[in-house]
Amino acid sequence: MLYRADAMRFWQLHDGGSAASHSWQQVGGITSLPATGAHIWLCPLDADAELAKLLSEDEKARAANMQPEKKSREFELARGWLRVLLAAYVEATEPQSIRLGIAENGKPFSVDHPSLHFNLSHSHECLAVAVSRQNVGIDIEKFRPVPDWRNLAEGLFTNLVVEAIAALPAAEQDQAFLRHFTAREACLKAAGTGFSRATIMFEREFHTIAMENHSYAPAFPLPEIPGYVGQICLLTG
Repeated sequence: MLYRADAMRFWQLHDGGSAASHSWQQVGGITSLPATGAHIWLCPLDADAELAKLLSEDEKARAANMQPEKKSREFELARGWLRVLLAAYVEATEPQSIRLGIAENGKPFSVDHPSLHFNLSHSHECLAVAVSRQNVGIDIEKFRPVPDWRNLAEGLFTNLVVEAIAALPAAEQDQAFLRHFTAREACLKAAGTGFSRATIMFEREFHTIAMENHSYAPAFPLPEIPGYVGQICLLTG
């Protein structure tokens, strides 16, 4: 039984962007992780002292140095949930025993189980965690007004994407920007490029795709999360 399983929601994505159901499910345990595809978990970032106790000493020190306090609390809860989930995929392992490292590109990884890929994203009260045998990236954002979306988009997206957003009714443009933004972030996180020359090369590839269909494939939308938007990206090789 997963810790606080009643508070978690689960969804499975198959390789190639297909899913048995495009809706969240409530489950009480972990099913076998497939060779391709991903398990996606949705967890609440509400007050939970037990989750904070699962962190390593380094993580606790990192959280203590974060400001404001809300950011520190979100980090503790997110890392606690991550440890609960990763431990459930590794036989006879407690959450406190999971060793997490940070790659040169800043992406966390499992020291003892490098074939177990994962990524997480949190926004306000919501955390999404993706676990896979493939390179994976996930990003969620709470829907909110983005009055300067065009200035932001012109530094991130192709002209065709910007024009596609601008062509929408004004009331829909903020949400459309956030959908494209989370797709872009999920793809970059899956590639693990960070802010480097590799990012520029990676962006060029996805800009070519974006010019054809106004989106950042192979990002795939998460099932509906009321008040949020989310995307996941799986890479092969």
